[in-house]
Amino acid sequence: TIQSNPEWKFKGVYSDYGITGTSMDKRPGFLQMIEECKKGNIDIILTKSIKRFARNTVDLLRVVRELKSMGVEVCFENEKIHSLSGEGELMLSILASFAQEESRSLSDNIKWALRKRNNKKLMDIDGMVKTWLSIKKKLQLLEECLQNI
Repeated sequence: TIQSNPEWKFKGVYSDYGITGTSMDKRPGFLQMIEECKKGNIDIILTKSIKRFARNTVDLLRVVRELKSMGVEVCFENEKIHSLSGEGELMLSILASFAQEESRSLSDNIKWALRKRNNKKLMDIDGMVKTWLSIKKKLQLLEECLQNI
């Protein structure tokens, strides 16, 4: 879409591969983009979705408001939201809440799966210990029998 609009000039891709969107301070690409906005080098940000921009509602609204105060618009392609429009912030609040909840739910599901897997490993280890103790006990009985012969 950038190339199709003669009024826009491409300034770069700012991404944070493999880094969670729940914490802004751990996203160097995102922070660099905000710095470029503060310097006046960027006046519109195009992003695929709210989830790609941020998953924390408070941070999302804080950053969007900060950018708005600098005259920088954020366009969310999937949601068709423009931050400088009248209904933009209301829609962002609602949809960001969904994105944050989705992120939290996914995190909870992953933690549950890891706990379940670890519990299974503990049960497997417990079973191995019981088997080892049983073998050890049988060996002791065998030793006692051999000594009595």
